[in-house]
Amino acid sequence: GYGALTNNRTQDFWALLYGHMASYQSRGTFHSTEQLSFLGGGRYRKYLHWDDPSPDAETRILPPRAGSIQASPYYANEQDISYCIVSQMLVSRLTRWMLVFDDAFRASNEHNSRPAVWLGRAAPKRWFGPGFSVKDAPCLAGDVTYTVHPVAGVPNSYSYNVTVRVPAVKSELPAGTFTELNEVQWALRWPGPLAAGPTCDGCSVVAVSEVDGVVTVITDETAGQASFRVVASVQSS
Repeated sequence: GYGALTNNRTQDFWALLYGHMASYQSRGTFHSTEQLSFLGGGRYRKYLHWDDPSPDAETRILPPRAGSIQASPYYANEQDISYCIVSQMLVSRLTRWMLVFDDAFRASNEHNSRPAVWLGRAAPKRWFGPGFSVKDAPCLAGDVTYTVHPVAGVPNSYSYNVTVRVPAVKSELPAGTFTELNEVQWALRWPGPLAAGPTCDGCSVVAVSEVDGVVTVITDETAGQASFRVVASVQSS
């Protein structure tokens, strides 16, 4: 997922995210399991479930498996359907990257390049019609809140309205947070190639990729809290 996102392979990123949600996690609850035991042969299989061990039990011996003379050892803290934390975290992590993505690692290896916070980097195009928002997401520059919505009366035009706040208490800052707001670039992505140059209020445009639909800005404010708005139009499909 990280490789697909950082190399602008958005379709691959979506395939991983939504494919995992649809094929691996339980419907509605999005619960992820790690393993499931079956016993049997031919066209019949029997689902294994053993009685829960006593609270003070560390190990127990199960009844012999079919065709086996020896009993099978069983650890009390094992379950035949176990909760898989790694798989469970995948959807939440990729959803965060889809909306707020800290791109600091590569910037540290590039000459005169600042770290960047991407907003809406992999947001689906269909979200831009009704608009979407994120509130108080932690990032390299503090806590960011933003909304994206279509511009009234201007076809294929969308605006990002962004507010970022650096906590006054330094202990509240996650490791790696930049306390000077203009040390961080903000990379905003539109749902297609740009048709017209962006306008920026409360910020300065430092780069525009018309083909990729990406506008990169820095805030005018340097500390505390900054708010800015960027508007751009995309080519009609």
